[in-house]
Amino acid sequence: MYYGTEMGEIVAVSGDPLRLNWEKVAGQPVIPISSRDGAELPYRVHDPCVWHQGDCYYRLYNGRDP
Repeated sequence: MYYGTEMGEIVAVSGDPLRLNWEKVAGQPVIPISSRDGAELPYRVHDPCVWHQGDCYYRLYNGRDP
């Protein structure tokens, strides 16, 4: 996951072992910056951190009210 400055939080995956080539999943943010009508949402999230532990994936964000 990464913060796309114009869109919001985006998921990308890489299949190569050196992680040189990435592909955006669905091309849409999973946590957008604004709603579909362009209105600002009541939150902002930045700096995603994702890790795998056991059978689960976890994520942590830095967030604030706009």
